[in-house]
Amino acid sequence: MFTAQSKLKLAKDATPSELELELAKNLFELEMKDEDLQVELREVQIIAARKHVIDEETGKAAIIMFVPVPQLKHVQRIHQHLVRELEKRFSGQHILIVAQRRILPIPRRAPGGVRVFRPRSRALTTVHQAILEDILFPAVIVDRRTRVTIDGKKVRVLLEKQHETLIGYKLKTFSAVYQRLTGQVVSFEFQDA
Repeated sequence: MFTAQSKLKLAKDATPSELELELAKNLFELEMKDEDLQVELREVQIIAARKHVIDEETGKAAIIMFVPVPQLKHVQRIHQHLVRELEKRFSGQHILIVAQRRILPIPRRAPGGVRVFRPRSRALTTVHQAILEDILFPAVIVDRRTRVTIDGKKVRVLLEKQHETLIGYKLKTFSAVYQRLTGQVVSFEFQDA
């Protein structure tokens, strides 16, 4: 019989945190109760989960749920419904689902002068761009501009206007979480009609 532990896919020696156990329990309950989510949630597992405080005065926080890259498509099919249900269970917190990606260093020449290649999907820029798309899902990025000033780089991202009602109230959360994960300052705006 499956349990909430089957929703966790941790490293061999890792022990799950309370947040990971609670998320796994809620995912398992949703899989058992909600027929719309049952088929897609059967494949989904959590690699890790982190909580990030957005605003200390109001206590607003975000829960970042990391899933394996191959399972991301399963999650994105039911993303809106799943996030809505999880946000009901974790009141006052936004839920973000991000694929766990790995950044590989720039390859050096191996002994014997053989050049070692790294896949483009493991490069720093590609991983950061994929994280941004995961955070903003289902919104579509229309334009992305980087402005370099004396005090640092700032990225401005334009989103489609049609998603403003869906994610407009979460833009501050998206910006804080993206900065936490990548170290880049980003601001979001919606495209004018």
